[in-house]
Amino acid sequence: MQKPIRVFSFIALALSPLLLGLQAPQSSDPQQPAGSDWYIKLQTPGRPVYLALPEFEVRGTASAEAAKILTAVSWSDLEFASVFRLVPKERYKIITTPTLPNQIDYYQWESIGADILVLGSAEIQMDKLVTEVRIYATQAQQMVFGNRYEGRPDAARAMAHRITDDILLQAGNYRGVARTKMAFTSDRRGEQSKELYIM
Repeated sequence: MQKPIRVFSFIALALSPLLLGLQAPQSSDPQQPAGSDWYIKLQTPGRPVYLALPEFEVRGTASAEAAKILTAVSWSDLEFASVFRLVPKERYKIITTPTLPNQIDYYQWESIGADILVLGSAEIQMDKLVTEVRIYATQAQQMVFGNRYEGRPDAARAMAHRITDDILLQAGNYRGVARTKMAFTSDRRGEQSKELYIM
């Protein structure tokens, strides 16, 4: 069951490369935009969009393995989708990954090339794996999507696929294929007999 944390809507005029110019109305609180709509300004069309995905924060030792799986599977799914370029992991070493939204140093993330920052955490609560994910636009210095996911402690891989699909949809206007299946028919046993396979 998904429990939304906070979602700010924006007008997606094109795919994610335009997030480079994502802008919002001025506000005294960077987490509370004055208006409900986003607009996109074309600045450098055609430039790849770089996404930073640090390791999921471990909240309690019981969630350490789940956090490792969430990070690895999400990274693999995003790499396969090829919608964003992933900021190399070795660059993250010069930045302290924040545990709270108000601790984010957007300029540091921009300095290593990140246009989009995805922060996640994993925790075991009452025999459930609870994961929180937030997406930030570094130039706009705004959170553009946040969600909470709950599932079985052994379901980290399936949860990571859901998370990746949400990242691709919310930050890239792209429907991911991490949870899709492929169906095809085969007549290898003869033309009079066809078999349906689902993978």
